[in-house]
Amino acid sequence: MRFSLLIAVMALSATAWPIAAQTPAGVYSSVRVHPETGDVLGDEIEFRPGHKLTAVVTICEGSCWGGKVWPVTVTGDRIDVPVLMQGLVDQAGRPAKDRPLALVGHFRGGSLRLEAQGEPSSRETLKRLRRPRPNQTAMLACGKPNC
Repeated sequence: MRFSLLIAVMALSATAWPIAAQTPAGVYSSVRVHPETGDVLGDEIEFRPGHKLTAVVTICEGSCWGGKVWPVTVTGDRIDVPVLMQGLVDQAGRPAKDRPLALVGHFRGGSLRLEAQGEPSSRETLKRLRRPRPNQTAMLACGKPNC
């Protein structure tokens, strides 16, 4: 019985800790400028390791939104980042309702496969940036180091 319990604890540790320890710090991005319209499109996430893993998330569709720090949960090879979309405006320029958005991702090599949970059409592949600038993900959203 003790041996089985030890094996179970070791198995849980093997799946939880190494994945969390291997979760890359750094910036992953799919942000690009549309050649015809000049709109900024894509997503960018900066992972910040520490006592608890956090991420700065910026989402761009025409212009960019976000730049705030959110908690990250790691389960196996999956990451979850709960984001609250705030301060958006609709097409008429009126304030839109805040809405929760659950981002789910999986690391594959040097990239991150990301989607908004329940929205398969939102799937994006974000590439790890080799030389990100300090605070670039936050500044992408608002032009300031801290949005």
